[in-house]
Amino acid sequence: MYLARRIIWKGESAEMAAVLPADAVMYDKPRGRGYVILEETADHPWPLAAEAGGAVSHAVHEFHYSRLENISGELKFAYIVRRGAGLDGENDGIVYKNLLAGYAHMRHVDKNPWAARFAAFVRKTKACRNP
Repeated sequence: MYLARRIIWKGESAEMAAVLPADAVMYDKPRGRGYVILEETADHPWPLAAEAGGAVSHAVHEFHYSRLENISGELKFAYIVRRGAGLDGENDGIVYKNLLAGYAHMRHVDKNPWAARFAAFVRKTKACRNP
């Protein structure tokens, strides 16, 4: 939400970092709650499978009172939502440069070793910048 253009709640709006081309709109009731199932896309920055795309993450939940609206421009998403709400009901995990921003909360488990994958991605990115 901090990376959005603004947060809107009860008719009031506050400017945010404007890294992502969207507004975070707050609601009185949850927009996403419970366990979700996500399928990785080819745009995922640190894919689970040797070939990007297709891996399914089950150790995931979401709980949020906001959703992204007024999305402008083309976005790349790391996940297709198979169960849950995600960012827009169909996608989660906006990929922008080396950023992955989404509503899903991941658990690091054998079938979803995201923390190790993220650490490897950081090491690889750092190595590319500092040869």
